[in-house]
Amino acid sequence: MILLNNDILNSEMRPNTIKKFSGLTEIDLRSYLNDIGENQDKIAFSHIFKYFAPRLKSFFVKLGSPENQAEEIIQEVMISVWKKANTYNSEKSSVSTWIYTIAKNKRIDKIRKEKRHYTVESDESLEIPIPSKQEDEILASELSEKISNTLKFLPKEQAELLKLSYFYEKTHTDIANDLNIPLGTVKSRIRLALSKMKNLVELN
Repeated sequence: MILLNNDILNSEMRPNTIKKFSGLTEIDLRSYLNDIGENQDKIAFSHIFKYFAPRLKSFFVKLGSPENQAEEIIQEVMISVWKKANTYNSEKSSVSTWIYTIAKNKRIDKIRKEKRHYTVESDESLEIPIPSKQEDEILASELSEKISNTLKFLPKEQAELLKLSYFYEKTHTDIANDLNIPLGTVKSRIRLALSKMKNLVELN
């Protein structure tokens, strides 16, 4: 099997290479992803990289990630895309949904590895811009077992809200409406749950 090497990633990350690569349709993106999965097509990978890299960087920076951290996460995301392209199922999600879900999980993992707290700078950072129909499969492969296990030690009401926010990607407003509880309560419980998860991970 031909593995993606650093030369490809480094060349794609050059400032004059990462530009707003627009004009691609969902059909184009699916075709490129299929070429990567079946043939490890480096040209198709280049198109996917140029299309998503600036969008992901903007997404991460908006959530509060420093530019250098954002670029590191983008590389990790693209390595996953290269390795897992053959697992993509167009019947379950769009290409953007699939890649953004991987990106969200990579960011969570990056924060955990750097021993930084899970409480982020804004409410928007607890959400991603598009819903995922492939959440269970991607979470199963991307989220660490330790993080999943810590949910068992949270109070039931906090664990439930955290799952709705992260696993099912519901907005805070939707959660409040679904459970018929105040929006402020939803936000405070999620922040408290994230704080407890941080402490549990560090202790274990």
